[in-house]
Order: sequence, then structure tokens, then C-alpha cells
Amino acid sequence: MLKVSSKGAQSKDDQGRLPRHHACRNNASERGIKTLLTIYPRAAQVKDDQEKLPIHYACQNEADTNIIHMLTKTHPVSINIKNSEWVSLFWFILQFINSLACSTMKGLDIFRGSQSNV
Repeated sequence: MLKVSSKGAQSKDDQGRLPRHHACRNNASERGIKTLLTIYPRAAQVKDDQEKLPIHYACQNEADTNIIHMLTKTHPVSINIKNSEWVSLFWFILQFINSLACSTMKGLDIFRGSQSNV
């Protein structure tokens, strides 16, 4: 559809979502996201009816870091833009760091426990 007309990349659904929103919501491949970026780069700046940018969905669904990088490179200020829940990309980054730290601490506790049994 997009090869026939790039207007498809600019078509919103009944919730104000563009194909890029859907691609990010459904963990599309890096190639798919890149294709949509090439066809309609401005889509990275378009919020849906829930005030979410495509990057909000990508982060929410733990997209690959290459995809996050592509989206932020296309629309750098998106890291500071909040959605309707006042959540920005920065918040998602903090949540990721927190979960990583918790996993590391849990791993250390397990390691310490196994060392005390030796």
C-alpha cells in the first residue's frame, strides 16, 4: 500500500494514530519502522488522541534500542514530550534503569547466598 502511495503513511485511524504509531505499538521490525520514517518523517512528531508519540509506544513496548535511537534521531525533542499521563521518554529510561538495577541487586543477593553456603 505504501509503495503505491505514501499518503497511506499519513492516514490517521479513528484514534488519531498513524501507521508508525501502530508499528511502534506492535513491535514492528527495525526495517518496518525505518521504511515508515523514510516515507513520512514528520510522523515522529504527531501525537495520537491519547497525546502519545510513536516513541511513547516504542518505549512502552520495550522496543529495540536501535528503534528508539532512530525515532529520537528523527525527532530529538521527543525525549522531553509528555503524553496524556505526563510520561516522557525520560521516565521510561528511568524505569528501565531501575528495573536493571533491581535485577542486578537480585542477582547479587542470589550470588551472596550461594557463597555463604560454601
